Amino acid sequence: MNTYILQQINEFQSKGSAYSALLGLRYSNLCVKSDYASLLPVNVYIDGMEANLEEVANVNQPTEYQLGVFPKTPDNMNDIIDGIYEAHPEFKMEIKSIDGSQDKDKAYVLYTMPEVDKDRRKMLSDAVEALYEECKGKLEFIYGEYKAKLITEALNAKKEDLDETQKALDEANETLKKQIKGLFERKQQDIEEGYRRYLRQNEDLDDDGGNDGHSFRISDYQ
Repeated sequence: MNTYILQQINEFQSKGSAYSALLGLRYSNLCVKSDYASLLPVNVYIDGMEANLEEVANVNQPTEYQLGVFPKTPDNMNDIIDGIYEAHPEFKMEIKSIDGSQDKDKAYVLYTMPEVDKDRRKMLSDAVEALYEECKGKLEFIYGEYKAKLITEALNAKKEDLDETQKALDEANETLKKQIKGLFERKQQDIEEGYRRYLRQNEDLDDDGGNDGHSFRISDYQ
């Protein structure tokens, strides 16, 4: 297998992996369980200057359905809230205190993922499938594109080289197909788990999702 063919197969793998990564990021922003990646699109504007969320806040994951956002500077609280709301208006927001006090310097924002009721379940399922089909179609397109180039290049080679080229490309393609299928299936499982959780919580209204601690009023920061 010559250097050009190896380069083309590596290029195919790189492009396919980029599509797979993009699919994963898009799924992260169809929020069911809490996911740090869902905050990657968040931009925070402080005194007219744009900043990434990680530059102005620390984030933790107190439960699999919650994200805690801790401003590095308390005065930036409202700007952080605005930035996250712009990216994810569906998040349920509460302002909490680290120690239960009224000290604003110890305040943070707790975000809880939206409930997966029947309507949201359908919306998420439809979106997840549509994104999967789009990604699968892109992979099929570039597979055909690279297959044509590589077979043309290998035609002047020995038959065993042609077979080796086809096998290497097919193996790379199958790996990518399994990657995106795995992302699709895991997201579907998360949606179904979220829906079952919603049904359980509506049977037991005392379930507060583990949100303990003192809550501030949003007006305290306005």
